[in-house]
Amino acid sequence: RLVALCFLDNLDNKEQVDHIDGDPLNNKLENLRWATNSQNQMNRDKFSNNKSGYKGVYYHKAAQKWTACIMFNGNTKYLGFYDTAEEASTAYVKASRELFREFSRV
Repeated sequence: RLVALCFLDNLDNKEQVDHIDGDPLNNKLENLRWATNSQNQMNRDKFSNNKSGYKGVYYHKAAQKWTACIMFNGNTKYLGFYDTAEEASTAYVKASRELFREFSRV
């Protein structure tokens, strides 16, 4: 944050510093950008308890299918059911790139 405060303009008065590559130890200027809390959350890695291996992809036991969902503006958007985790991941990646644009991290 100190590097960003000293060297990055914050014209939109955003409250957080985002590490573009997701590595909080990489404080090179080209890896930092100002972000809102929401934008910073878009750039997160998959959760540590993720069992599918893909961000936003879960196995739905009742349907016996893979499902993808994404959070945007505080709402969960369900992207459908799929036969494979890879198909569900493809849907997540597409939605992430459309919704999160430069903050998409898949």
